Amino acid sequence: MTSATVVVRHVNIGAARRLKMGERSILSAIGKTPVTGPVALGPLGLAGDEQADLSVHGGLAKAVYAYPAVHYAFWQAQRRERGVSLFDEALPPGFLGENLTIDGPLEGDVFVGDEWHFPDCLLRVTAPREPCFKFAAVMGFAQAEAIFLHHKVSFRLTFAIFPMGNALLSLHNESRWLRSSHLN
Repeated sequence: MTSATVVVRHVNIGAARRLKMGERSILSAIGKTPVTGPVALGPLGLAGDEQADLSVHGGLAKAVYAYPAVHYAFWQAQRRERGVSLFDEALPPGFLGENLTIDGPLEGDVFVGDEWHFPDCLLRVTAPREPCFKFAAVMGFAQAEAIFLHHKVSFRLTFAIFPMGNALLSLHNESRWLRSSHLN
């Protein structure tokens, strides 16, 4: 098995709320915000985190979404180039809807079946993350979803959670990342 390290920079949660898309108002929980202390987690995700549409987000197989912090600069540049970033402000952690803003492996390094071992839980990669139409609305330009799907900054992985006892995730938790043996 291959082993590497994942570092959690931010743990992000969010409540479902109304998102204005043109003339429409839709329910979304894409806007996550960082928490400062440990967050309890169970098989369905992080305490205090919601998903608005369980047919495409959340559930046992898609309980947590992780995204590398290094890709935030790309999305900030995309928004700046399209004139949707008023002051070229830095995007806050959780802006892309991720529960974990991480330092660690990138999209070509992680596969379905890989496991991230934290002190209190195991996260297993279950599926690619497919952005929904709400991603383009949050990013502020229509092409965002297509760019996300086809660009090299499309770390699109969701995880199932296997908590051990009273599991907590917190800022700067480190994980040992193990490649599934069938992929070696």
